[in-house]
Amino acid sequence: MEFARTFDPMTGKIEIDFVENYYKKKENKKKKEKPTVQADEESKGSASEDESPQSTPGKDRKVVSFSSEQGKGGQSPFNKSEWAGSKVQFKDFEILKVIGEGSFGRVYKGRKKDSGEVIALKVMKKQYLINNNQVKYAVSEAAIMKDLDHPYIMKLVFSFQTPSNLYMAVEYCENGDLAEILDQHSLLDEEVAKFLVAELILGMKYMHEKGVIFRDLKPENILIDSEGHIRLADFGLAKQDQKAVGKRDFKASSFCGSPAYLAPEMLKKQGVSKSGDVYQVGVVLYEMMVGIPPFYNDNMKILYENIEKGKLKLPKYLSNEARKIILKMLNRDPKKRPTLEQLVKDPFFADIDWELLANKKLQPPVVLRREPELTQKVAEKEEDQTMLFET
Repeated sequence: MEFARTFDPMTGKIEIDFVENYYKKKENKKKKEKPTVQADEESKGSASEDESPQSTPGKDRKVVSFSSEQGKGGQSPFNKSEWAGSKVQFKDFEILKVIGEGSFGRVYKGRKKDSGEVIALKVMKKQYLINNNQVKYAVSEAAIMKDLDHPYIMKLVFSFQTPSNLYMAVEYCENGDLAEILDQHSLLDEEVAKFLVAELILGMKYMHEKGVIFRDLKPENILIDSEGHIRLADFGLAKQDQKAVGKRDFKASSFCGSPAYLAPEMLKKQGVSKSGDVYQVGVVLYEMMVGIPPFYNDNMKILYENIEKGKLKLPKYLSNEARKIILKMLNRDPKKRPTLEQLVKDPFFADIDWELLANKKLQPPVVLRREPELTQKVAEKEEDQTMLFET
């Protein structure tokens, strides 16, 4: 069975309709919905405690001239090793089509002219980043990605800048993201979900060993390559502590992430540690097998109340092992959740050969592909390609 398309009688038709409605509403909200983000306590100077970096620029915002950008000590906030001194330029790429867009700018499928390498080129408008206090997040994302090298984590191929924009060239994944797959199929077979989460756990485990907490795991940030393997992407909200490299844990104090995927301790403003990522892996696993996030509600207040104290509903069609591991990962007490190392040994993954998987030698049960009609919708964006860069 490639995809599980129906629920057990425990949930009934109402729940099936709810899943379908959830994804319809989710699609309609995609362009409107923005992650809730606040600055870290140690960086209050760049963004106030009650001001989200995703907030809309006010009329009194200063429009900064890029010829005179000023950061700490009079330095440009973009004069970082991740951006400065790169020999790569925009003219080195052939732009093929638009594959995504957001308030920050656009993402293009491109090809490097000298090597023929196909990449995804993320273009970020400097003025938007400055107006919305997101410079720190853009610079941090490039720095973290530059430090990571793992088969299930998106690779940063190049990064460079022009007077108006920042550019990040990353691996291109032709099958889109997991959110698109779930939009098409509502939910996945348990074996498929298990395989994807196993790859995700290995990527997360490596990332934690490098002192990085992801903080914004959701289907939109899990891409699928041509062979059906995942790539963990979008490190804009990730937090790195060089002192926490290895087994040591640390806590990030920001309030950030996407509402339906927030850990209870995040809502309580207690900060999140590596255990917060474990919780979000559990949320994604639940959504893949059930069709919706575990405590989802259109009303934000009710959603948050559900996350903090709502009853977790587990359909009867889930295997005992799946039910048990979800309950462990979604434990509201971060200290009682299993570590990623413990998850590897969980009975749910008994049939996974972790050594082969780590070396990318296990084939997925099925290659999840973007359906033709969705590919066509993406292709139609080519008709509206107002370029965001200088030639």
